[in-house]
Amino acid sequence: MAILLISKLPAGSEEISIDNPEYGFKLAISHPINDYFTLSSNSGAISVESKDQRELLYLFSLSMGFSITNNAGWFLEFFSLMPNKHKWQPSIDTGFTYLLGNDLQLDLFAGFGMNDYASDLFAGLGISYNMKY
Repeated sequence: MAILLISKLPAGSEEISIDNPEYGFKLAISHPINDYFTLSSNSGAISVESKDQRELLYLFSLSMGFSITNNAGWFLEFFSLMPNKHKWQPSIDTGFTYLLGNDLQLDLFAGFGMNDYASDLFAGLGISYNMKY
């Protein structure tokens, strides 16, 4: 179990990027099934700017992760954003993870939305750092 601080930063062209930073948190739970397969879920909230005001989006996910090597993995994830005043936004993505060191991981992912309220197509790169306390 872990608490994650998350953020999205404006990057890329104006057509595909967000205008202002987004930030939030997740409670993540992971359950190893065996040495190669893990089931995970998380829930949380993220603050986004919508029509010049901040809005809180609730989120959850369920994912499966598979080890390819000691440092590399593949995942498949179902997730949804649930805005207070809008329709839910279910999506599916898949991607690869690569452990650069004991505490630093890169993620490369791509996916698509499952209804008219979710993004049609998306892709991204993530970085995670394990701060041990």
